[in-house]
This record gives sequence, C-alpha cells and structure tokens, in this order.
Amino acid sequence: MGAKTIFFCLLFVAGCASVPPQIKAPPLGDPSISSVQKDAKSHRGELVRWGGSIVEIENKQDHTLLIVVAKELGRSGRPQGSDYSPGRFIARVDGFLDPDVYKTNREATVYGVVEGQLMRKIGQKSYGYPVVKAETVYLWPDYSQYAYRYSPYYYYPYYSLRPYPFYYGFHFGRHYHR
Repeated sequence: MGAKTIFFCLLFVAGCASVPPQIKAPPLGDPSISSVQKDAKSHRGELVRWGGSIVEIENKQDHTLLIVVAKELGRSGRPQGSDYSPGRFIARVDGFLDPDVYKTNREATVYGVVEGQLMRKIGQKSYGYPVVKAETVYLWPDYSQYAYRYSPYYYYPYYSLRPYPFYYGFHFGRHYHR
C-alpha cells in the first residue's frame, strides 16, 4: 500500500470521527416528531435525535431558538434530501448562535431532551412545535459548493499510467456556476 493510499484512508477515518457519537446513533426510545406533537407531556424528558433544514434562527437574551423543518435521517444521522417532512420542531440552545453560520437551508442534526410544545403561527395557521433542549447541534458540511469535475480519462482502462493530474481521474476544487 502506498503512502498516498494510507494518507487518504487516514483522512477518511478522521472525517468520519468528527461526527459526535450522539448524532451517529439514535437514543433508546427516540419518539417521533408526530408522537411528541400529539402528546408532548408524556414525552417530556425523553432523549431524541432529530434533524432537518434550518428555517429560522432567533437569538434571545440567554438562548437561541432554531426552527427546523424535519427530514428523515440516514444511517449516519444526516438529514436525507427528500420532499417528505414529518413536521417542524424547535431546538432551544443555551447561548448565542451566529445567524451567518446557522443560516436558512443548512442541514443540522439535534440531540437533546424533549421540553414540551410551543404554539406559533406558520402564516395564518397555528402550529404546535415540539421543543427540544439541545445538548448537541451538528451542522453538516455543505457539499453543494463543491462540484467535482470528472476527467475524461477516468474511464480509460490504463488511467493509472497517465501523468500526474490525470491518474486520479478527477479534479478537486470549487467550480462556480454562473
């Protein structure tokens, strides 16, 4: 095994290790958003792992409210890109969160304890948001800013014999679309 292969394997493992363990696996019980919406009092104090896309952020005096449109989570805890949503929830985080970092449409996974339900309006409709006191909020990297352009030599049967930039088969870096 070459030095480059070992380096990329270590880089991959280090990238996987950066996701907190609470985000990787759901807690025991892990009630659904709809069941907490129906009866928040019976689920109070239960641990949950929910995630989705941030819709809004509100910084208060001593805490921050993250309003999230929930999505189904994948095996790693990352929200899945689908049109289905089981609902919305609010993550209450102690302290200040920067709105330029925790911005609209960022994917986040929250691990915490159900506190109850908060009634708010979405347009003209009243909506009962389950509230989670967040112990961990994990922002997922935004891969949409990186577009990988594949080399035409990638499918060539002897691509490993090509000179330097082509034997990898693809080029990393930002590619801006206009």
